[in-house]
Amino acid sequence: KLNPNIKVFQQACPGLVPLIESGQYRSKKIIRLLRIYLAPLLEKNIDSLILGCTHYGLIADQVQTIVGEKTRLLNEADIVPGKLACYLLRHPQIEKKLTKNKRIVFFSTKPSPKFDHLGSQFFGSTISARLAIIAHMSSKSHR
Repeated sequence: KLNPNIKVFQQACPGLVPLIESGQYRSKKIIRLLRIYLAPLLEKNIDSLILGCTHYGLIADQVQTIVGEKTRLLNEADIVPGKLACYLLRHPQIEKKLTKNKRIVFFSTKPSPKFDHLGSQFFGSTISARLAIIAHMSSKSHR
């Protein structure tokens, strides 16, 4: 809507997440897959690339190397924090409900050493996820 002259292309990358989650995000296999997945986009002379998955932040350096410095990477890790800060400024009633004790707690529906290891790599320091209890409302509680 903002610019009808912008051309948008998409490229599925189904093999990346399993490799990243298995800890192989610095492997030669990832580089080979990236070259295959990015080739069609590079043929179109893209000037920007949106990393469309939270996992891809871990391979942003490899992606940047392959696409070159002239291609701008848009990574959620660089965008979301600023957008959240702006949102909270526009909605002070929500920000007032947030605690300010600077404690960061991670939750997972199925905590595991693998989750903690990969999460630590995403976050940049050691994490230990707690079990998230998801309460399901029965149909009776909706009456």
